[in-house]
Amino acid sequence: MSQTAAKQAVRYQSPLSILSKANLNPSGILSKADLNLARKVLLAEFDLKQQTTINWEGREISRDDVLKMFDSFDSSNLIEFHNVIQQDPELKKFLEKHQFNPDDEFVEHPLYQNEAFKAFVGPYFGAALSANYVALLNNPDFVKGKALLAMPRLWDSASEQQCWSEIGTALEKRLEELKSAKSNLTSYGISVGGRGEKRFFHPDVVSLLNFLPDSFEEFRSNYGLALIELAAQCYNSGQAETCEYIVNRVENLNGGYRFKFVLNNFIGELNKLDLQAARSSSSGSSGRSGTWVIISIVIALLRLMTLCNN
Repeated sequence: MSQTAAKQAVRYQSPLSILSKANLNPSGILSKADLNLARKVLLAEFDLKQQTTINWEGREISRDDVLKMFDSFDSSNLIEFHNVIQQDPELKKFLEKHQFNPDDEFVEHPLYQNEAFKAFVGPYFGAALSANYVALLNNPDFVKGKALLAMPRLWDSASEQQCWSEIGTALEKRLEELKSAKSNLTSYGISVGGRGEKRFFHPDVVSLLNFLPDSFEEFRSNYGLALIELAAQCYNSGQAETCEYIVNRVENLNGGYRFKFVLNNFIGELNKLDLQAARSSSSGSSGRSGTWVIISIVIALLRLMTLCNN
Protein backbone atom coordinates (compact mmCIF):
# COMPACT_ATOMS: atom_id res chain seq x y z
CA MET A 1 0.00 0.00 0.00
CA SER A 2 1.34 3.45 -0.91
CA GLN A 3 1.84 6.17 1.70
CA THR A 4 -1.09 8.10 0.19
CA ALA A 5 -3.34 5.06 0.39
CA ALA A 6 -2.28 4.44 3.96
CA LYS A 7 -3.23 8.00 4.89
CA GLN A 8 -6.64 7.56 3.26
CA ALA A 9 -7.15 4.28 5.11
CA VAL A 10 -7.10 6.01 8.51
CA ARG A 11 -9.33 8.90 7.47
CA TYR A 12 -12.61 8.64 9.35
CA GLN A 13 -15.81 8.16 7.37
CA SER A 14 -19.19 8.31 9.03
CA PRO A 15 -21.37 5.25 8.41
CA LEU A 16 -24.28 7.63 7.93
CA SER A 17 -23.00 8.20 4.40
CA ILE A 18 -23.26 4.48 3.67
CA LEU A 19 -26.91 4.67 4.65
CA SER A 20 -27.36 7.35 2.01
CA LYS A 21 -25.60 5.06 -0.44
CA ALA A 22 -28.28 2.49 0.37
CA ASN A 23 -30.93 5.15 -0.46
CA LEU A 24 -31.95 5.50 3.18
CA ASN A 25 -32.62 8.85 4.81
CA PRO A 26 -31.35 8.61 8.38
CA SER A 27 -32.35 11.22 10.94
CA GLY A 28 -28.72 11.89 11.80
CA ILE A 29 -28.60 9.22 14.49
CA LEU A 30 -27.48 5.68 13.76
CA SER A 31 -29.77 2.84 14.75
CA LYS A 32 -29.32 -0.93 14.56
CA ALA A 33 -32.45 -1.24 12.42
CA ASP A 34 -31.18 1.23 9.80
CA LEU A 35 -27.80 -0.51 9.68
CA ASN A 36 -29.37 -3.94 9.17
CA LEU A 37 -31.50 -2.59 6.34
CA ALA A 38 -28.51 -0.84 4.72
CA ARG A 39 -26.53 -4.09 4.87
CA LYS A 40 -29.26 -5.94 2.96
CA VAL A 41 -29.60 -3.18 0.34
CA LEU A 42 -25.86 -2.96 -0.33
CA LEU A 43 -25.32 -6.71 -0.55
CA ALA A 44 -28.26 -6.92 -2.96
CA GLU A 45 -26.56 -4.25 -5.12
CA PHE A 46 -23.50 -6.48 -5.49
CA ASP A 47 -25.72 -9.39 -6.55
CA LEU A 48 -27.99 -7.48 -8.93
CA LYS A 49 -25.22 -5.57 -10.74
CA GLN A 50 -22.75 -8.45 -10.52
CA GLN A 51 -20.06 -6.03 -9.39
CA THR A 52 -17.00 -6.86 -7.30
CA THR A 53 -16.83 -3.32 -5.83
CA ILE A 54 -19.04 -0.31 -5.31
CA ASN A 55 -18.00 3.33 -4.93
CA TRP A 56 -18.39 4.92 -1.51
CA GLU A 57 -17.14 8.45 -0.86
CA GLY A 58 -14.52 8.14 -3.59
CA ARG A 59 -13.34 4.69 -2.46
CA GLU A 60 -13.94 1.34 -4.08
CA ILE A 61 -15.17 -1.10 -1.44
CA SER A 62 -15.68 -4.84 -1.88
CA ARG A 63 -18.38 -7.16 -0.59
CA ASP A 64 -15.99 -8.33 2.14
CA ASP A 65 -15.40 -4.70 3.15
CA VAL A 66 -19.14 -4.22 3.56
CA LEU A 67 -19.52 -7.40 5.61
CA LYS A 68 -16.62 -6.47 7.92
CA MET A 69 -17.93 -2.94 8.36
CA PHE A 70 -21.40 -4.05 9.36
CA ASP A 71 -20.07 -6.82 11.59
CA SER A 72 -18.25 -4.13 13.55
CA PHE A 73 -21.58 -2.43 14.24
CA ASP A 74 -22.66 -5.36 16.39
CA SER A 75 -21.11 -3.45 19.25
CA SER A 76 -23.60 -0.98 20.71
CA ASN A 77 -20.64 1.11 21.97
CA LEU A 78 -19.40 1.61 18.43
CA ILE A 79 -22.77 2.90 17.28
CA GLU A 80 -22.71 5.34 20.19
CA PHE A 81 -19.20 6.48 19.24
CA HIS A 82 -20.29 7.25 15.67
CA ASN A 83 -23.36 9.13 16.93
CA VAL A 84 -21.25 11.29 19.26
CA ILE A 85 -18.90 12.21 16.40
CA GLN A 86 -21.89 12.97 14.18
CA GLN A 87 -23.15 15.45 16.80
CA ASP A 88 -19.79 17.29 16.90
CA PRO A 89 -19.43 18.95 13.48
CA GLU A 90 -15.95 20.39 14.12
CA LEU A 91 -14.55 17.05 15.28
CA LYS A 92 -16.23 15.24 12.39
CA LYS A 93 -14.71 17.71 9.91
CA PHE A 94 -11.27 17.28 11.45
CA LEU A 95 -11.43 13.47 11.36
CA GLU A 96 -13.06 13.12 7.94
CA LYS A 97 -11.49 15.94 5.94
CA HIS A 98 -8.39 16.78 8.02
CA GLN A 99 -9.60 20.38 8.09
CA PHE A 100 -9.90 22.85 10.96
CA ASN A 101 -10.00 26.56 11.70
CA PRO A 102 -8.09 28.11 14.62
CA ASP A 103 -11.34 29.09 16.35
CA ASP A 104 -12.96 25.64 16.02
CA GLU A 105 -13.97 24.05 19.30
CA PHE A 106 -15.01 20.46 19.91
CA VAL A 107 -18.18 19.77 21.85
CA GLU A 108 -17.54 18.94 25.49
CA HIS A 109 -18.78 15.38 25.89
CA PRO A 110 -18.07 13.00 28.80
CA LEU A 111 -17.43 10.19 26.31
CA TYR A 112 -14.29 11.99 25.14
CA GLN A 113 -12.66 10.90 28.41
CA ASN A 114 -13.64 7.28 27.84
CA GLU A 115 -10.63 5.06 27.11
CA ALA A 116 -12.56 2.85 24.69
CA PHE A 117 -13.71 5.90 22.73
CA LYS A 118 -10.16 7.30 22.59
CA ALA A 119 -8.87 3.95 21.35
CA PHE A 120 -11.54 3.98 18.62
CA VAL A 121 -11.05 7.57 17.48
CA GLY A 122 -7.31 7.77 18.19
CA PRO A 123 -5.97 6.52 14.82
CA TYR A 124 -8.20 8.99 12.95
CA PHE A 125 -7.32 11.87 15.27
CA GLY A 126 -3.60 11.16 15.13
CA ALA A 127 -3.62 10.94 11.33
CA ALA A 128 -5.47 14.27 11.08
CA LEU A 129 -3.10 16.00 13.51
CA SER A 130 0.08 14.76 11.83
CA ALA A 131 -1.24 15.61 8.35
CA ASN A 132 -2.07 19.15 9.43
CA TYR A 133 1.25 19.64 11.20
CA VAL A 134 3.24 18.52 8.15
CA ALA A 135 1.15 20.85 5.97
CA LEU A 136 1.95 23.73 8.33
CA LEU A 137 5.67 23.00 7.97
CA ASN A 138 5.28 23.86 4.29
CA ASN A 139 3.03 26.87 4.94
CA PRO A 140 3.92 28.05 8.47
CA ASP A 141 1.15 29.75 10.40
CA PHE A 142 1.60 30.64 14.08
CA VAL A 143 -2.12 30.91 14.87
CA LYS A 144 -3.08 27.62 13.22
CA GLY A 145 -0.07 25.82 14.66
CA LYS A 146 -0.84 26.96 18.19
CA ALA A 147 -4.50 25.96 17.84
CA LEU A 148 -3.62 22.56 16.36
CA LEU A 149 -1.23 21.60 19.17
CA ALA A 150 -3.64 22.94 21.81
CA MET A 151 -6.50 20.65 20.73
CA PRO A 152 -7.86 18.17 23.26
CA ARG A 153 -5.93 14.96 22.52
CA LEU A 154 -8.53 12.34 21.63
CA TRP A 155 -6.27 9.33 21.35
CA ASP A 156 -4.80 6.36 23.17
CA SER A 157 -1.07 5.86 23.77
CA ALA A 158 -0.55 3.79 20.61
CA SER A 159 -2.14 6.44 18.38
CA GLU A 160 -0.19 9.18 20.13
CA GLN A 161 3.11 7.41 19.50
CA GLN A 162 2.20 6.83 15.87
CA CYS A 163 1.34 10.50 15.37
CA TRP A 164 4.57 11.80 16.92
CA SER A 165 6.52 9.22 14.93
CA GLU A 166 5.03 10.46 11.64
CA ILE A 167 5.76 14.07 12.59
CA GLY A 168 9.28 13.09 13.65
CA THR A 169 9.93 11.45 10.27
CA ALA A 170 8.82 14.60 8.44
CA LEU A 171 11.01 16.76 10.68
CA GLU A 172 14.09 14.60 10.14
CA LYS A 173 13.65 14.99 6.38
CA ARG A 174 13.43 18.75 6.81
CA LEU A 175 16.59 18.71 8.96
CA GLU A 176 18.52 16.81 6.29
CA GLU A 177 17.36 19.36 3.73
CA LEU A 178 18.52 22.18 6.02
CA LYS A 179 21.95 20.59 6.33
CA SER A 180 22.21 20.45 2.54
CA ALA A 181 21.21 24.11 2.24
CA LYS A 182 24.35 25.43 3.94
CA SER A 183 26.50 24.25 1.04
CA ASN A 184 24.27 25.81 -1.61
CA LEU A 185 22.74 29.01 -0.27
CA THR A 186 21.58 30.36 -3.60
CA SER A 187 19.70 27.31 -4.89
CA TYR A 188 17.85 26.97 -1.56
CA GLY A 189 16.94 30.66 -1.51
CA ILE A 190 18.71 31.36 1.79
CA SER A 191 18.13 35.04 2.43
CA VAL A 192 15.82 37.30 4.41
CA GLY A 193 12.50 37.11 2.58
CA GLY A 194 13.71 34.26 0.37
CA ARG A 195 11.96 30.92 0.00
CA GLY A 196 14.58 29.36 2.28
CA GLU A 197 13.46 31.61 5.15
CA LYS A 198 9.89 30.33 4.91
CA ARG A 199 11.09 26.75 4.78
CA PHE A 200 13.78 26.74 7.45
CA PHE A 201 13.95 29.75 9.76
CA HIS A 202 10.74 31.76 9.54
CA PRO A 203 9.52 32.79 13.03
CA ASP A 204 6.44 30.60 12.59
CA VAL A 205 8.63 27.58 11.80
CA VAL A 206 10.45 28.11 15.11
CA SER A 207 7.09 28.41 16.87
CA LEU A 208 5.85 25.18 15.26
CA LEU A 209 8.87 23.37 16.69
CA ASN A 210 8.38 24.94 20.13
CA PHE A 211 4.71 23.87 20.20
CA LEU A 212 5.78 20.21 20.12
CA PRO A 213 6.05 18.26 23.41
CA ASP A 214 9.24 17.95 25.47
CA SER A 215 10.09 14.67 23.76
CA PHE A 216 11.16 16.77 20.75
CA GLU A 217 13.74 18.80 22.69
CA GLU A 218 16.64 16.84 21.21
CA PHE A 219 15.34 17.43 17.71
CA ARG A 220 14.95 21.16 18.42
CA SER A 221 18.57 21.20 19.60
CA ASN A 222 19.81 19.44 16.46
CA TYR A 223 17.75 21.73 14.26
CA GLY A 224 19.09 24.77 16.10
CA LEU A 225 22.68 23.59 15.68
CA ALA A 226 22.09 23.15 11.94
CA LEU A 227 20.71 26.69 11.78
CA ILE A 228 23.81 28.00 13.55
CA GLU A 229 26.00 26.32 10.92
CA LEU A 230 23.79 27.87 8.23
CA ALA A 231 24.18 31.30 9.85
CA ALA A 232 27.96 30.85 9.91
CA GLN A 233 27.97 30.00 6.21
CA CYS A 234 25.85 33.07 5.47
CA TYR A 235 28.26 35.27 7.42
CA ASN A 236 31.26 33.96 5.53
CA SER A 237 29.43 34.40 2.22
CA GLY A 238 28.90 38.09 2.86
CA GLN A 239 25.27 37.75 4.04
CA ALA A 240 25.73 39.30 7.47
CA GLU A 241 22.10 40.47 7.53
CA THR A 242 20.81 36.94 6.91
CA CYS A 243 23.21 35.59 9.52
CA GLU A 244 21.90 38.03 12.12
CA TYR A 245 18.29 37.26 11.16
CA ILE A 246 18.83 33.51 11.59
CA VAL A 247 20.55 34.00 14.95
CA ASN A 248 17.62 36.11 16.17
CA ARG A 249 15.23 33.30 15.21
CA VAL A 250 17.41 30.58 16.73
CA GLU A 251 17.52 32.41 20.06
CA ASN A 252 13.78 31.72 20.40
CA LEU A 253 14.15 27.96 19.90
CA ASN A 254 13.60 25.82 23.00
CA GLY A 255 16.57 23.48 22.77
CA GLY A 256 18.75 21.75 25.32
CA TYR A 257 22.02 22.65 27.04
CA ARG A 258 24.32 21.56 24.19
CA PHE A 259 22.45 23.78 21.72
CA LYS A 260 22.40 26.78 24.06
CA PHE A 261 26.12 26.42 24.79
CA VAL A 262 27.04 26.51 21.10
CA LEU A 263 24.59 29.35 20.39
CA ASN A 264 25.94 31.58 23.16
CA ASN A 265 29.53 30.98 22.07
CA PHE A 266 28.65 31.63 18.44
CA ILE A 267 26.97 34.93 19.31
CA GLY A 268 30.06 35.85 21.34
CA GLU A 269 32.35 35.19 18.36
CA LEU A 270 30.08 37.21 16.07
CA ASN A 271 30.23 40.14 18.49
CA LYS A 272 34.03 39.94 18.52
CA LEU A 273 34.17 39.95 14.72
CA ASP A 274 31.76 42.88 14.51
CA LEU A 275 34.00 44.80 16.92
CA GLN A 276 37.06 43.85 14.87
CA ALA A 277 35.36 44.98 11.66
CA ALA A 278 34.43 48.32 13.25
CA ARG A 279 38.02 48.91 14.36
CA SER A 280 39.36 47.93 10.93
CA SER A 281 36.93 50.26 9.24
CA SER A 282 37.94 53.19 11.42
CA SER A 283 41.60 52.54 10.62
CA GLY A 284 40.89 52.24 6.89
CA SER A 285 41.71 48.52 6.54
CA SER A 286 39.44 45.73 5.29
CA GLY A 287 36.56 44.81 7.58
CA ARG A 288 36.46 41.21 6.30
CA SER A 289 39.72 39.97 7.78
CA GLY A 290 39.30 37.00 10.07
CA THR A 291 35.67 36.24 9.22
CA TRP A 292 36.42 32.77 7.84
CA VAL A 293 37.37 31.63 11.34
CA ILE A 294 33.64 31.49 12.16
CA ILE A 295 33.00 28.09 10.55
CA SER A 296 36.00 26.47 12.23
CA ILE A 297 34.81 27.84 15.57
CA VAL A 298 31.33 26.37 15.09
CA ILE A 299 32.72 22.99 14.04
CA ALA A 300 35.07 22.95 17.04
CA LEU A 301 32.20 23.74 19.41
CA LEU A 302 30.02 21.03 17.89
CA ARG A 303 32.79 18.46 18.21
CA LEU A 304 33.47 19.51 21.78
CA MET A 305 29.84 19.05 22.78
CA THR A 306 29.68 15.68 20.99
CA LEU A 307 32.68 14.47 22.99
CA CYS A 308 31.12 15.72 26.21
CA ASN A 309 27.96 13.69 25.50
CA ASN A 310 29.87 10.46 24.81
